[in-house]
Amino acid sequence: MNSTGTGEALILEVLAHPEDDNVRRVYADWLDDEGLHERAELIRTQLGLEALGDLDPGREPLLRRERELLGRQDTDWHGPPLPGLRLTYRRGLPEGVEGSLADLARHAEALLRSAPITQATLRDLDDHAALLVLKESRLPGQLREVRILGQE
Repeated sequence: MNSTGTGEALILEVLAHPEDDNVRRVYADWLDDEGLHERAELIRTQLGLEALGDLDPGREPLLRRERELLGRQDTDWHGPPLPGLRLTYRRGLPEGVEGSLADLARHAEALLRSAPITQATLRDLDDHAALLVLKESRLPGQLREVRILGQE
């Protein structure tokens, strides 16, 4: 299997087993081997944060490093750019998405192929056509939490 194929296979494994941190660690090792050190470090940093209690003195350096890494991330860390959507990371990969219903519907399939999205924050819910498109995708079955932003 070529290097790109290995990376795609590892992402598919993460998507199939989103709660298995060992799969994420293997993916981080592969990223390091490919020279994508900051992506690998983000996975390890966020996994480290998950393992620490809120009052653990080791949290602050990890939180600082997490902010640095997220501030420098490439827009293509997890697939093509997704205009109109903002991703939030947990355990090194995007697990949350925020945007309009229309933007989420437009990018649902790309999200499903590249990230274990389990949380969505939506706005502009009055787009019935987008609601139908989103309903036909597999994304709603993957979501564990949906937040609705107030309508102004």
